[in-house]
Amino acid sequence: MNTQEANLKSFLNKVKQLRGFGDMDSYRIVSELKNLKADLSEEELHSVIQNFSTPESYDEGKNWIIDNLENS
Repeated sequence: MNTQEANLKSFLNKVKQLRGFGDMDSYRIVSELKNLKADLSEEELHSVIQNFSTPESYDEGKNWIIDNLENS
């Protein structure tokens, strides 16, 4: 496993451990996501931030990150 794969796996584990809306780690996760996935568009990143901003859509944002990383 190369360094990037190890970093993505570690990051994915952090995302899966997020507890829900209000988890302060969510903000750190978005910052890390931007650094790890340079090919993300501003629109995709903004969508994740928006989803993390409300209790109703929090899980959607979390699941989008997980699905995107597992399928890349």
